[in-house]
Amino acid sequence: MTPFKDWLEDTSEKIAKYKKSFTKAESRKYRLDFLERVAKRLNEFSSMCGECNQYKGEITTLLNNLEGLIKLSPMATKDYRNKISAIVSHLRKKHKLIPAGTYTAIGNGAGVALGISLGAAMDNIGAGIGIGAGIGVAIGAALEAKAKKDGKTI
Repeated sequence: MTPFKDWLEDTSEKIAKYKKSFTKAESRKYRLDFLERVAKRLNEFSSMCGECNQYKGEITTLLNNLEGLIKLSPMATKDYRNKISAIVSHLRKKHKLIPAGTYTAIGNGAGVALGISLGAAMDNIGAGIGIGAGIGVAIGAALEAKAKKDGKTI
């Protein structure tokens, strides 16, 4: 067993422990499911990327301090989220990965914008927004499925 697999197993075990001891709201607040996916992706790239290897250490530190973080101020929680965002930013820029749901959200926004102009042309903005949102979500979902198939999602 390689050291990288040991790190991922330890990290997954810690996250699973927190999932059991935290409430659902706390698990969502600290984005434990997302953190686990980020850890898996970092583990995949750490042998080729020094930054990913460093971020693995940051995740370990975050997890070791997570229980005490709940008792600290909201600024500590903000710092926790900022560190995760920095890791995700690296994965996006360097490894061209996207968080799940990104394309669907972009498609929905673009679809609504298109729908407003379509609705204005039809003199029924409500119907235009519905049609545009539907088209946008369909396109976003297709792009999302392609990215997932290509292994480009976090």
